[in-house]
Amino acid sequence: MDQYLLKFGAFVLDCARYELRRNEQMGVEKRAVSEDGPYHGRVIKLEKIPMELLILLAKAKGGS
Repeated sequence: MDQYLLKFGAFVLDCARYELRRNEQMGVEKRAVSEDGPYHGRVIKLEKIPMELLILLAKAKGGS
């Protein structure tokens, strides 16, 4: 997996795009590449500080 993508549960955190996606339409195991990013799902908007905190915590936890 790309070092800029961290996945946990039904979420994918794209550190390069500063996006958090929730996989809603497809099962977690049935991800596919789409035009709007590497994973399907709704983009969850976070402000800068919450996003940076989430990235820090996800990296410390060792997201796969």
